[in-house]
Amino acid sequence: MKPQRLLALIPLVFGLGQVQAERREFTYSVAAEVDANGHVVVADLKARDVDEAFANTIEGLVKLWRFRPAMAQGVPAVATTTLTTQVIVDIDRNQSAKVTARYLRHGAAPVGLQQPPRYPVDAMRSRVSAEVAVVAIVDAEGKPTKVELHSLMMNVDDAKLGKRFAAETMETVRRWTFQPERVNGQAVASRVIVPIKYTIDERAGRRWKWMVKPPQEDEVALDFTTQQPVALGNATGLELVSDGSQG
Repeated sequence: MKPQRLLALIPLVFGLGQVQAERREFTYSVAAEVDANGHVVVADLKARDVDEAFANTIEGLVKLWRFRPAMAQGVPAVATTTLTTQVIVDIDRNQSAKVTARYLRHGAAPVGLQQPPRYPVDAMRSRVSAEVAVVAIVDAEGKPTKVELHSLMMNVDDAKLGKRFAAETMETVRRWTFQPERVNGQAVASRVIVPIKYTIDERAGRRWKWMVKPPQEDEVALDFTTQQPVALGNATGLELVSDGSQG
């Protein structure tokens, strides 16, 4: 896959005026259908406030990705999933842009904008921050049937507040709805880790402490900034062959 140059995107993405050479990075979810040959035949960027030309570019790049297809009873099958992509935009002093879309992962994803958890009042008053991750088992209907605490880190050592952060996060995610993955049109159950970040002051200098460490078998990179779920396991069996980002 070759990066694309988009002169028209500069004012749309970065605003008008003189543009300096720089790099911008974004993370987006793309609803996708991968056919039995491993080709992405449908790509739909799930993001608000994104210019249509920019969205079309990302979708076009994702359609260049190649996968080992899902299998159903030993036969290659069509799969639908949500692809998480890192979009990198490099702009130069001539106001041209090079856009690259890199595969990060795939799996079930929340449908639309889900209700965020409430910040515990006592924690907010004390300016306590936390990063909470929970594991959700998502059934074929897209409903979390079981939600458990995965890990918890805070900028203070307060077990009572830690329990409040954990309880609020788990209760909220239980009410979410996910878009399940499908193989040959049949929805499949899956497991996801949902990272949630609570913060009052990003500049807080207090040392963070593990209140609950993640299980060793589930140690995965979590992005608490975007708070996007990460799949545990591979319910569809799709495997990336190439997104062009390595050469």
